[in-house]
Amino acid sequence: MLCAWPARVSTMLSLITRLREAYPGCFIGVNFMAAPNELQGPIEADAVWFDEGVDGSGSVDRLVAINSRLRELGFSGLRFGGFAFKGKAWIPDDRLEELAEVALAELDVPTTSGQGTGVPMDPDRAASVRNALGRGTMVAVASGVTVENIGEY
Repeated sequence: MLCAWPARVSTMLSLITRLREAYPGCFIGVNFMAAPNELQGPIEADAVWFDEGVDGSGSVDRLVAINSRLRELGFSGLRFGGFAFKGKAWIPDDRLEELAEVALAELDVPTTSGQGTGVPMDPDRAASVRNALGRGTMVAVASGVTVENIGEY
């Protein structure tokens, strides 16, 4: 997954095109770190990731705007987005199932995390998130996963 910070969207699109030419079978994902109105296409990546998603506030306006823009651009790849994600409003365990339904309607791969960059997720919390989303759902963990602790998830 390529992260655009602080690169421009146009720079990332050019990089994706060059990577696709050099490695035609390689899975390419990108986090543009951009507002929906800044996105442009075509997006030749297999996946996009946005920190925006579903959090304890219950508001998904920005995520809906991102998905709308991706559709306008003809993007058909996987959509990764935050669910119980660091730096966002906390989702209490008793609301995970309710908000998981919203995440599953808007995201292909809900992406969760520990409390901060590089901080491992509590395994019990990871299990709660997994159970709320359903065992057949792809889920990504975006912080603190190492070779030593991956078995805990």
